[in-house]
Amino acid sequence: MSEHQTTYYKATTTVTTTVDGKSTTKTSTQSFVQSSGRKKALMIGINYYGSPYELKGCINDVANIKAFLLQHDYEESSIRVLTDDQLDTTKIPTRANMIEGLKWLVRDAQPGVRLTVIFDSCHSGTALDLPYTYSTKGIIKEPGILKAGGSALFYAGISYLQGDLKVAKDNIHSFTKKAREGKVISQRNKANKSSKADVIMLSGCKDLQTSADAFEAGKSTGAMSYALITTVKKKYPLTYQELLNSVRDILTEKYLQKPQLSASHEIDMDALFTF
Repeated sequence: MSEHQTTYYKATTTVTTTVDGKSTTKTSTQSFVQSSGRKKALMIGINYYGSPYELKGCINDVANIKAFLLQHDYEESSIRVLTDDQLDTTKIPTRANMIEGLKWLVRDAQPGVRLTVIFDSCHSGTALDLPYTYSTKGIIKEPGILKAGGSALFYAGISYLQGDLKVAKDNIHSFTKKAREGKVISQRNKANKSSKADVIMLSGCKDLQTSADAFEAGKSTGAMSYALITTVKKKYPLTYQELLNSVRDILTEKYLQKPQLSASHEIDMDALFTF
């Protein structure tokens, strides 16, 4: 989390809501600022020691990212670490300690604060339920209409070729309904979940994917965390689009997971990302 001091950029949010066939559009412009002020970080690494699901890289990820932050304007006193290898019970990531850590993170926060969240965990695509998710092209992702209703469209084509026009018509109707529902849900999310709070999240993968516990450069690590550290060590600061594309490109060589970049409001993907 960082408090901002100087450099401003603007983000315009346009939300269209359709009710009973009538559409209303609301447009608002908000000013945000590049990070240059006081910084704090809460870092949590859980390897699940002694369990059947023990991981290897989570605590290493915390150490690697902490080392990077200390080289870039963070003070040791402004970083709080919770890992399950600690002897001090106040530093173990229990539910109570994590809640206390979050309270510490936002305590005394002032207007202009940005919260940057890195989730290198399985099924984390919409962990914060933020309404705007960005593609590697720098544009907002909309509902995958073909993906949601693709099977209905496929069977409509098969039925048509077989001469069964009724079934074909039913499948087309099903496709249209799913497409409409997806658009309505997207509009509702933007209307209800957009926020003036400046929140940015990078996930380890999509909701239906897992985030790999990997072995890279001779050490155990989370695959996305490795890609993230590799990226920012090559260039920092960098734009949001450069960040997303680089992390995705590094992972594509060996892994199926696709990290997601989302926000509480529309953002300029050419603006600079900083921790």
